[in-house]
Amino acid sequence: TGWLVDKFVPKWIIFSGISLAVIGLIVMSYIHSIWLYYFAWGVLLAGGINLGITIPIDKILTTWFLRRRGLAMGIKMAFLSLSGVMVIPIVTWLTESYGWYYLFYLGYNNGPVFTVSCFFYQTERAPALWNAS
Repeated sequence: TGWLVDKFVPKWIIFSGISLAVIGLIVMSYIHSIWLYYFAWGVLLAGGINLGITIPIDKILTTWFLRRRGLAMGIKMAFLSLSGVMVIPIVTWLTESYGWYYLFYLGYNNGPVFTVSCFFYQTERAPALWNAS
């Protein structure tokens, strides 16, 4: 899907990926069978997060940081790991206190905020390419 980010405006790729993840969250709140769980979690949610967040951020970092690309990717991975460590206790507490349904309810009710915020993303060329044209 990296070629999608090259071919189209990144905000549309991010919008479609986050929309797919929100649909996955909605389906997760109505699960009654194991195959629906695999479809919602493994296809919709994971595919949406990968399409909407992981690949566009990697593309943006590799385009903007030419000399210190490794440092930029390392900082991204450090924050990704740190967010996993910080989010798991919060998710555990919310699940134990309110139940898993409430957690997905929070996710898909906040989904429109994330999808609309994609349209405020400004597409600009990388600093190294500003003087190239």
